[in-house]
Amino acid sequence: MSKKRKNKKLTPLADSLTAVYGAKEWGTQWHLFTLVHNWPKIAGSQFADRSMPARFQRDTLWVYVQDSVWMQQIQLCKMELLDKINKFLQKKQVVEDIRWELLPPWMRQEPVEEYVPPPINVDPAAERSFRQMAEIIEDKATREAFCNLWLHLESIKNAKE
Repeated sequence: MSKKRKNKKLTPLADSLTAVYGAKEWGTQWHLFTLVHNWPKIAGSQFADRSMPARFQRDTLWVYVQDSVWMQQIQLCKMELLDKINKFLQKKQVVEDIRWELLPPWMRQEPVEEYVPPPINVDPAAERSFRQMAEIIEDKATREAFCNLWLHLESIKNAKE
């Protein structure tokens, strides 16, 4: 049941962590994290609002871009951006090329347009007449919903005329 231990020389923890980080490529992940965190300073706010570093693949940095128009625009500044990235990384990670990729759909933040209903524009006499007719509906909530539906439909009809 007892296992024989090999007498190994103790090694500093820092040496072991370096080996683990190197084997798992966590070092590149750390560089990617710092790039993402500092992307507005590196790429400029205009590009940073529409792009972000995605991953390293060997010595190539892949960057997500919002759409193909901005992809073309950033491509024109590729060499300048490459220089800024390498200066930022201080030779801890060398980037020889930048490639662009459209932002995946699940990461996109589409602008939400808030619905603004059209203004109610109904003849007050017609509204009174309709509300009197709707009095036969016993449930107050149902009656009010029915009247509101009529008001909106009548407003749309009046707006088209």
